[in-house]
Amino acid sequence: MSLPKCPACYEDYARRVRREGLIEHLLSQFYVYPFRCQLCGTRFRARQPGVRYIRIDEDRREYERIPVNYDAILSVEREQSEGEVKDISLRGCSVDTRTPLSPGTILQLGLQLPGDRRGITIDAGVVRTSRPGSVGIEFIRFKHDERNRLKDLVRSLHFGNAPPLLLS
Repeated sequence: MSLPKCPACYEDYARRVRREGLIEHLLSQFYVYPFRCQLCGTRFRARQPGVRYIRIDEDRREYERIPVNYDAILSVEREQSEGEVKDISLRGCSVDTRTPLSPGTILQLGLQLPGDRRGITIDAGVVRTSRPGSVGIEFIRFKHDERNRLKDLVRSLHFGNAPPLLLS
């Protein structure tokens, strides 16, 4: 079974997402399902004759997280702390950090990529989940062209030509 190409960016990196509303539930009877492009974020529907999807409640994310190991700087107001990004997508990431952060905390995140002095800066992210030693962050706002740089990183990670992972 192959996944459909995104109608906006023509990449073949889409993920099947939850159906929303009565129309999408009805369309699924005719093998038309909703997808989200993992690179440009476009949500679209595509027909997949003969394919039936099984609902998995645990997986609510619309973006696939890709395992990584990048150093990060988390900034909350005037306080900075270090962490390690453990997985990433176009929409968010998980960070191991010793700094306790509560869900709803707004922060700035700086990703430090190997061989790239500039890294990637997420101007605003919100902590969605918090566990001892780890937080899940949703990206909200980017500086300048940083979203495009993140998109390029995710593309390179998915297609196998990413910068090398940092070793701890």
